Order: sequence, then structure tokens, then C-alpha cells
Amino acid sequence: MNSDETKEQYSGAFGIDKENIYVLGLPRSDLYLDEKRMEEKAERFYQRFPELSGKRLILYAPTFRDEQVKNPELGMNLEVFLNGLHEDDVVMLRLHPYVAANFPEGSLKRYRGKIRNFSDYPEAAAVLAVSGLLITDYSSIIFEYCLLEKPIIFYAYDYEKFEKDGRSFYKDYTDYVPGEVVSTEKELLRAIGECETHSERVKDFKENSFRYLDGKSTKRLLHKILS
Repeated sequence: MNSDETKEQYSGAFGIDKENIYVLGLPRSDLYLDEKRMEEKAERFYQRFPELSGKRLILYAPTFRDEQVKNPELGMNLEVFLNGLHEDDVVMLRLHPYVAANFPEGSLKRYRGKIRNFSDYPEAAAVLAVSGLLITDYSSIIFEYCLLEKPIIFYAYDYEKFEKDGRSFYKDYTDYVPGEVVSTEKELLRAIGECETHSERVKDFKENSFRYLDGKSTKRLLHKILS
């Protein structure tokens, strides 16, 4: 576990005694806390996609919705959204594997490179490294992205439906997430222009979500297994 809070949640969700759950940190967090390795991943990305160098890359990573596996939707009017972005902005898609497998790649051709699908890019960390902003909804990607202390906007266009018919939440969603919650393309565009003002919320979320930020979680886990 990465924090005492998640220890409580896992204990209740899986019926495991709390004394059998160890807060050692998440091994994957070691990667995101290693600036050199993240820089190397970003360099390799730009070597492969040099045309994206100098662009502001906006990562859109919506969560998995059961009903959209065979009929993926992005949940926004792309024409309205793209018309409100700066000419040097590029939207990067990172979809759940089940959804990505059925996503109509040809539907993006009309946007002439303003929207690029990186769902199949093998290194998720590289995609996070090069992006300057994350737009998501209810995805756990925020726990990795907050380690980079970059802005996050929550585009919860179907919040009421997801809360009622989806997987619901452990906490009050709007109070918990480290960024502004919006529900329309117009609100989303405004939030993008103001996202830097919420940087402290991301930092506080990171510090509250991770007991260990020393990059040694893998060592602690191995030591626990071998001891």
C-alpha cells in the first residue's frame, strides 16, 4: 500500500485484517520519482515523434466504462473542444486497453494531427512525462500523474450517472480530486486556461496519498518479501 488511507480502504474492500496489510509504498512510484529516467523516456518519445517537440501536449485519459467497450466514446464534442485550443496544442489519447481495441482510429484523421492516439504506446510513463496537463474523470491514473506535480482537470460529464450506475466512489468526488471538476467543453476550455492555479492541490494530494516519496518503495517491498 502507498498510504494508511488506502490500507483502510483495502482492508474493508477485501476483508483483510489491517495488520496483514503493509504500507511500504508503490514500487511503480520509484520510476516517476526518478527525474533522470523520466527525462530519458521523454527524449526517446520525441526521437520517435519529433513533430510534437515544442507543442503543448494535453493528455486525455478517461476511465473504463463497461458499456463503452464495444462502442467507445470520448464524451465530448471534439469540434467545439479543438476550436478553443491554441494552435500549438495537441491532444494525446490514452484509453483503457479494452476500449482502445475497439476505438475507430480512422475517426481521428479529420483532425489533422490535433488529436493523436497513444493508447498503444508501450511506455505509459513516457506519455505522462511529455504531457503538460492531464484531463481525466474517475481514473486511477491521477495517483501516478500527481507524482509529477502537473495540473489535472476532471472532465466528469456523466458524474451523476457514473455515481449511480457505475463503480461509485470511496469519498466525496468533488472534494477529493486534486483539480477542478467540469462537465462541459466550455468549462473544460476555461479550466485549461486556469489550471496552473491549482498546482498546490496536486502537491497536497501527492503528499496525502503517499507515505513514501523517497524512490525506495521497491527495496522496501523486496526486503519485506525476503525477510
